[in-house]
Amino acid sequence: MRPEMRRWPQVIGRQRLAEGGVRLMLQLDPDLVWFAGHFPATPILPGVAQLHIALHLASQELGIGGEFSGMQMIKFQLPLRPGQQPELELVWSAQRHSLIFTYRLAGDVASSGRVGLC
Repeated sequence: MRPEMRRWPQVIGRQRLAEGGVRLMLQLDPDLVWFAGHFPATPILPGVAQLHIALHLASQELGIGGEFSGMQMIKFQLPLRPGQQPELELVWSAQRHSLIFTYRLAGDVASSGRVGLC
């Protein structure tokens, strides 16, 4: 990774949710390491990066952690590109030991799913 490249998007806004979650407004700067080489002509944020970012931000914002134990209902519907400002909604389900995430662009679901932690 080149020194000028960053791993995490900027959090430019946050809203706490009634169900104990958080809604984050993100800035996907072009210098994010995830865009390098994926794909050179039309970069997109890979699905694995979206999961990694969601888990990282859930740890920071919701104080959850644990070992990855699986995924359910993962859907990638719209590409996330450099310069965009998606919303990321994170909700921890303690009963299911899972993180529910949803990325949205202008209200449309870009990706969503559930990641299990143990």
